[in-house]
Amino acid sequence: MNSTTGSVVQRLDYNDLGSVTADTSAGYQPFGYAGGIYDAALKIVKFGARDYDPRSGRWMTKDPIGFDGGDSNLSAYCGNDPVNCADPSGLILPWVLGGIVGGVSGGVSAYIAGGDTKQVLAAAAIGAVAGASTVGLSAIVGGSAVGVIK
Repeated sequence: MNSTTGSVVQRLDYNDLGSVTADTSAGYQPFGYAGGIYDAALKIVKFGARDYDPRSGRWMTKDPIGFDGGDSNLSAYCGNDPVNCADPSGLILPWVLGGIVGGVSGGVSAYIAGGDTKQVLAAAAIGAVAGASTVGLSAIVGGSAVGVIK
């Protein structure tokens, strides 16, 4: 947006995986999907730790922390849910995603069941803790199993 006139100087539209579907002013600014730096020549988005390919919805390299991240898919972006999650560094902690999913699930369930605001918020908080704990525990157990199998 132009600060003087208020007119739009660039509009970027993306599909659900982050591929550019419309760009009214290509090359105007370098920022791309989820705040990464867009490389128009390679059609990838560069983040802090890794590069992302929006055509496949995958990181182009394995997770630098390996299986300690808690996900068995070392190339998945945001637990394969880029519509509801962002990973601006390439190092999202899976327990955060688990907490978000658990919190939303708990809150929505309480709302559907007819809970008042206090009950919905309590269920969301409990769901968030449960989701984060479940993912965190699976990472610990999975990491231990990987250590034993090696």
